[in-house]
Amino acid sequence: MKRPVIVLLACLLTGGAYRPVVAQVPPSAPAVAAPAEQADAMAILTRMTDTLAKATSFSVTLNVTYDVVQEAGEKVEFGEVRRILLSRPNGLRIDLEGRDGTRQQTTFDGKTLTMFTPGTPFYATLEHPGSVDDILYYIAFELQTPIPLSMLLVTTVTSNSK
Repeated sequence: MKRPVIVLLACLLTGGAYRPVVAQVPPSAPAVAAPAEQADAMAILTRMTDTLAKATSFSVTLNVTYDVVQEAGEKVEFGEVRRILLSRPNGLRIDLEGRDGTRQQTTFDGKTLTMFTPGTPFYATLEHPGSVDDILYYIAFELQTPIPLSMLLVTTVTSNSK
């Protein structure tokens, strides 16, 4: 019984289907930033992540587009808008609206992760007590389901699961 819920959870989090993204690399070599510029960029990035990690609540809207290159070489563009509301330590809501009009909603209240598609009678719940950090690490590392920019939502970034 748990396997269908995990599969449904994975499908809902990733927008319903796995869509590989193939990067197009230009033939010229990329410009390499000078060490001072790299240090400045890293300092800015560190300040930004520290500020987000200390925030008790915030929201962000992401307008995401990406191309998928077909076997014949054609590019198909996909896109979605994600609205993320975070309230630490245990409140998270992600609303997703695809360009095709599909909508999905994910909520976490510190005890239960709930996912559903408005307008349908289907939903999935997963009992997983803990913080927003805990559920995001669980989804990313245990379920191996990516959530775009999820590591900007946690208080401490790690490279593997706890």
